[in-house]
Formats: sequence, C-alpha cells, structure tokens
Amino acid sequence: MPLLDLLERPYPEICYEAIWALTNIAGGNNDYSASIVSKGGIPKIITLIDSPIKEIQEQAIWCIGNLASDSVQIRDKIINLKGLDKIVSLLAKTDRNTLIKHSIWAITSFCRPDPPMSYDFIKPVII
Repeated sequence: MPLLDLLERPYPEICYEAIWALTNIAGGNNDYSASIVSKGGIPKIITLIDSPIKEIQEQAIWCIGNLASDSVQIRDKIINLKGLDKIVSLLAKTDRNTLIKHSIWAITSFCRPDPPMSYDFIKPVII
C-alpha cells in the first residue's frame, strides 16, 4: 500500500499527510481497516507514536483509535503490539492538551468492541 510506504520516508510533511489519509481510511468501513492491517500497517503506525513531531504523533494516535474501534481482532492486535501501552505511557507524561485529547479519545476506542478487553489492559489508564 503506497500510503503505508510513505510512513517510513524521511519527509515529515509527506508522512503527516499519509498518516492523516490512513486515519480517514481507518474511520471508514471494516474492509478499509482490514486492508490496513493485512498490509502490515499497525506496526508502522504504532512506531509513529514515538515521532518527535507532535502532529505526526497525534495523528498516529487518532489512527490507532479508529482501528481499535473497528473490531476485537484489530484491537487485540494493537494491544499485543504494545500500541495501547505506548499511548498510556505518553499520556502519563504530557501536558500538551491536543495530545491528551487525542489519547483519551483513542483509549475510549479500545473499549468499544465486544467482548470488552481485559481489565488488566485498562487498569493502567484508570490508576
């Protein structure tokens, strides 16, 4: 998928536009999210949570939230790849309002699919 390839390019402006497009795609129907997952998108998007560029970081979190709300399988894959842990860790040490807003919204997305995730995964967010 060309957009996924653009996430790994050394051009922040292009990376930002690509992750923004993927966020909108992930907000579409289940087939769209499944396509991102099947092409190996989740690890690439999770990596962007560590970006030094705040806009890329926030957009990656938003994209993860869209993907996590799509299905239990995608949500659990993100959890297993430590995507939720990264969001919670970042949330614990930021005072940036936009990052707080995007992170909290993404965390609520992990709670949408049924069956609910294990309390052990949500406990670090509450405590």
